Amino acid sequence: MDDALEFFLERAAIMQYDGGKDLADAEFAALSRTRVYCERMGITQPKTDYFARFRLYRIDWSESEGRGVYVRETVDGKF
Repeated sequence: MDDALEFFLERAAIMQYDGGKDLADAEFAALSRTRVYCERMGITQPKTDYFARFRLYRIDWSESEGRGVYVRETVDGKF
């Protein structure tokens, strides 16, 4: 997939409609999956307001929990 925003929107829709998550949970899970995808592919995260709100926080995908999770520190080392 070439476009990170397309990846995010597709993941959010799948998690909402097929996974039964409400919109907020589906978007947060898609955000974490998209961050992992962008890091792995070496591409920039989407430049949207939604991504900007979370830019200072480390958010990862937990395979064991099947959801996005906050990591206890922010990217800049402060809370």
